[in-house]
Amino acid sequence: MTEPLFLDTDCLSTFLCVGQEHLVLQLYAGRIGIPQQVYFELRRVQSMKNRVDALLNTKRVMLYQITAGSDSGNLYLKLTAHPDQGYKIIGSGEAAAIVLTKENNGILGSNNMRDIFPYIRAFNL
Repeated sequence: MTEPLFLDTDCLSTFLCVGQEHLVLQLYAGRIGIPQQVYFELRRVQSMKNRVDALLNTKRVMLYQITAGSDSGNLYLKLTAHPDQGYKIIGSGEAAAIVLTKENNGILGSNNMRDIFPYIRAFNL
């Protein structure tokens, strides 16, 4: 199976802002996952919401959810509210993309390495 690619908000919005989402679609067609938290963050800007909705409606990207109370849900809460000592709290989109990448043995798409690199190293992403 080909690994899914999970994009955090900053990464996806970079492509959406300049109208170049086709670049990531060409590279990862049929493999792109958007965490629900990322969708919630992007829908605050109507033009980004419209672009993401179009991608979802044509099944070019898939929307993923994290189940509350599951191991993944607990990890998400840990990353966004109560990280281990030495780790910082990260945003909901970043945390969701990390958790889903870990859960699905996927690839993480992010451009915020400073905040998430310790988690990438800890989870071997």
